[in-house]
Amino acid sequence: MSTGNLPPWDPSNFYFDLPGSIPRCSNATWDYESIESSNPQPKAPYHAVFYAGGYEPYRIQFNNTNLTGKLGWIANLPVDIAFGVSMFDVENYTSGMLERTVSMTPRAGCNLANPLKPSTLDVEVTGESGQCQMSWVNIKNGTPPYQLEIAPIGFVLDMSTGLDYWLAVYDSAGHSAVMGSYKVSVTSETACLEAASTVTAGRFSTMYPGGTTTFATSTAATATSTSSLSNTGQLKRPAIIAIAVAVPVAVIFVVALLIWFCYERHRRRNDSEEKAEIEPHTPTLMPNMLTEREPP
Repeated sequence: MSTGNLPPWDPSNFYFDLPGSIPRCSNATWDYESIESSNPQPKAPYHAVFYAGGYEPYRIQFNNTNLTGKLGWIANLPVDIAFGVSMFDVENYTSGMLERTVSMTPRAGCNLANPLKPSTLDVEVTGESGQCQMSWVNIKNGTPPYQLEIAPIGFVLDMSTGLDYWLAVYDSAGHSAVMGSYKVSVTSETACLEAASTVTAGRFSTMYPGGTTTFATSTAATATSTSSLSNTGQLKRPAIIAIAVAVPVAVIFVVALLIWFCYERHRRRNDSEEKAEIEPHTPTLMPNMLTEREPP
């Protein structure tokens, strides 16, 4: 399989962390930390997005003004669902997907309504889920002008074996769907790993904003730059990947693919907590973090 046309990874300009198990109705803490060497620097306020198969992406809007600190959020999501979680700045640069899934646990007396909405796009995912293999996304409904009602979109899984990922699809009229999670399976193909470079400033895509971090750890075969844990208790530099698929320019703006990449990261514990007003809603169009071209 050719790897010469793999687009580069977009950069990230901040890190974030959230506990993997959160009691419903509790005040959960989001830790976030700007990357001093990033270009551009992140801009407040931030927002977070939860992903679960069969539902639309769920967005939480924060009102932070600081670029490093803590944010509070009243956990209102349902139990028995494992969510993928991402966080974005005001210009939709992102720290990618959290290293772990996040689940809510029951809490006595918590009667918050379920805010999730079922997916409003009919999406089929076919092809191979193996390392360096080709997968296809077939969007069967939606609103023009994106012109992808029956057009499959292909992308190479240039990620190593064992990674879990979600597909998030958006049309031009505010409809969306999340598929997954999926796991990259074992194959003998390795040529695609580390074949894509990483943007060092700005972003690769000019059609829409977005970013992703690809920091290497000892187990991260697809990462392209190194990271370390500071001695001051800062968040460990994560190995995380967020990716989007795209076809020619006429339809490039309608699809996002978000990928969860396993890594270890420590939470910030010594920064002052910054409480946030929460304004949850479903986004009309989410940012894409990386573009993959349709194969010939």
